[in-house]
Amino acid sequence: MIRLLLFQLFFVIFFGTVFSQDRVILPAPINSPEFKTVSPYISYDGKSILFIKELKNKRVLVESKLNNYGTWSKPIHIDAINMFDSVPFTIDAPVYNYDATEIYFSLRYDEKDANSDIYFSKKVNGKWQKPEKMPEPINSNEGEFDPFISYDSKFFYFVRRIENEDLKKFECFTIYVSEKRNGEWTKPIPLPEPVNDGCDRTPRLAPDGVSLYFTSVRDGGKTKADIYFAKKITKNAWMAPVPIDTLYNQEYESFPSVPLAGDYLYYQYGEGKGKKRTERFVKSELKPEFKPEKTAHIYGIVTDLNGGKPLDAKINVVDPNTSIILFTAKTNELTGEYSFFLQKGKKYRIDVYKDGYSHSFFNYSTEKLPKFIEERKDIKLYSEIDL
Repeated sequence: MIRLLLFQLFFVIFFGTVFSQDRVILPAPINSPEFKTVSPYISYDGKSILFIKELKNKRVLVESKLNNYGTWSKPIHIDAINMFDSVPFTIDAPVYNYDATEIYFSLRYDEKDANSDIYFSKKVNGKWQKPEKMPEPINSNEGEFDPFISYDSKFFYFVRRIENEDLKKFECFTIYVSEKRNGEWTKPIPLPEPVNDGCDRTPRLAPDGVSLYFTSVRDGGKTKADIYFAKKITKNAWMAPVPIDTLYNQEYESFPSVPLAGDYLYYQYGEGKGKKRTERFVKSELKPEFKPEKTAHIYGIVTDLNGGKPLDAKINVVDPNTSIILFTAKTNELTGEYSFFLQKGKKYRIDVYKDGYSHSFFNYSTEKLPKFIEERKDIKLYSEIDL
């Protein structure tokens, strides 16, 4: 009897430790017994979290920031989005852009029809603005959900609802992507098989530009919704998606996000049924085969050389061999701060400019990038100089 009790105790301790290592529940105030944490997303730099607080009678979009002590701030309601229309609506799947100065989300007015469109809000002078509707051809009469904009703002991913006769008990979607050319979004096209398999959603691209994390129901729905990993080989070709095996189980995993070095996957974990069902924002350590490729995080402040005033400047990331602008970043209009990511294995020229000020540039190479790195580069521009 004593041996049996000791064995049972060992079983509980051992497996409890294993599972706690695989899945770490984020602390309060991100998760709370007072509400469900749904549709979570963590920014590329890992310092901001968006999620929906699901209360008994309403859902509200909130934002929490990581402070200098390593703890998360009390979630702040984003009223510019939550209260922008007097007609009742439902917000879902909010995400940031690369530097957390824009929020994209799906919004539906008709709960019964469950048709949805994609909206976005920009942060101006430190405040979120009234949402705007994404233009055609992103939005259509088919219903769009789960938006995501790539780190370089060149590709826009989202999903459209479909009917799947084999998986009737699930909400099923197809993943689409649109490319920005000459300032306009192209007609969205579905990602090819084997990425789309008939019931896929929440596409999220890592800062490396090739590692895709998304939610899918496969194998006839035997394992419910799981998070899958796929890698882009060329512009229109992908490796076969594989489930992230540490999460492959009978519960629901969805809304993935991978910040910074790509060591951890953050996601929504749901378990239980009915009123007893819980939803939490959790993280799991990624195995090497599921990690994104290494990137360089370049950040800093652009200021006036003479007065030290922060500048609202633009930054072009250029291919030095062809002079083609790969993407453009902007500094924060109040602080002069900027932040962007560079993919591994390339050479870049970084051009910094502002009307009425001097031009500044520097070269940067990631050809021999051994690991994820962060490098600060503060830049000073001048409007005039005393010779």
